[in-house]
Amino acid sequence: FDTVAVDFLPNSDYDFKFYPLITQNKGLLYRANKASKIVSVKTWLRFLDGLSGNDEQVHKFIKLPAWFYRILRENNFKIHYFCKENDKKSIYFR
Repeated sequence: FDTVAVDFLPNSDYDFKFYPLITQNKGLLYRANKASKIVSVKTWLRFLDGLSGNDEQVHKFIKLPAWFYRILRENNFKIHYFCKENDKKSIYFR
């Protein structure tokens, strides 16, 4: 595993997250409840140096609204993760 994490929930319950690696910068995220039942699986792809909003890989992964590309560019944000869970796609940037 790349990482193991615990989410502490407001109702005093908790969930676990496991991040097994497939390759050095690609892996899965398993969310499991305290009964050890896997409740969701997400794939992720990491870009250590980050990608700009106009990078070809970004456009192949997800179509973002024009205003969002502008925010990325104007703030010099880089995209560091692509994630996918069922039909939901997300990006992580900083």
